[in-house]
Amino acid sequence: MSHPQSTFENTSFFGETILSRRRHLIASVTLHAQLQQLKQTGRYDCFKLKWHPIYDDKSMWPVPFHLFWDSDVAKWIESACYFLQREHDASIDLAVRELVDMIRSAQQSDGYINVHYTVVEPQKRWSNLRDMHELYNAGHLIEAALAHHKCYQNTRLLDPILKYVSLIHSTFGGGKSQLHAYPGHPEIEMALLRLYTVTKSQEAYELAQYFLQERGNPSGQHGMHYFDWEAQQRQENPYTRPNTYPEKDSHWYCQAHKPILEQETIEGHSVTRL
Repeated sequence: MSHPQSTFENTSFFGETILSRRRHLIASVTLHAQLQQLKQTGRYDCFKLKWHPIYDDKSMWPVPFHLFWDSDVAKWIESACYFLQREHDASIDLAVRELVDMIRSAQQSDGYINVHYTVVEPQKRWSNLRDMHELYNAGHLIEAALAHHKCYQNTRLLDPILKYVSLIHSTFGGGKSQLHAYPGHPEIEMALLRLYTVTKSQEAYELAQYFLQERGNPSGQHGMHYFDWEAQQRQENPYTRPNTYPEKDSHWYCQAHKPILEQETIEGHSVTRL
């Protein structure tokens, strides 16, 4: 299976071409500016699992402002590792190493890694897959781990991520004790297939397959659409809706209005398209 994150390595940039200059600009300026922003906003230290004032801001329901900090860090690690493969940068290298150490230390004993549900709402794991992007964040951690593994030729980030995937595999599936669920925002599916390509993890393959096949099942959990069932478990007001939904029960926004193989049109949030 071919993935852009692997095939781009076959591309070379020569001399003063526009793409070569752009690549140099990103490596020498953009990555450093992003790193500065991570540090100034609190993202850089979020995996230390200490309280940040922004966690008190509940003005944006149901998705708090800090919800994507995990993936913001993961995306930066991924990008940094791709650039470090071509050209060493001591300060970028140091930041990657520090962030990996913090992620490793943030992992819970069962393998779980998520800032919000470890610090802010530790009793509510997997309670709002429609909105809260747990699996989306996990997907970007997987992508970061794969890039880190390729760059550093070690498993310091890959090992904890494989443990996290194992936890997710035991949590979601068709078994009676499992959640018959899938992410509101697709992303982890692609990451899992890349993880399978690199590691041959059967758990990663089975998870990707399950998430794709279960998405949009109208009667997946106790005869209900999973997002309706979990909203009921949260005792969510049936007349409310996420601020991203144009109207109540707009599951098409998450590409979950029908099973994938029955969908004939492109619907919803553009970056959730599989």
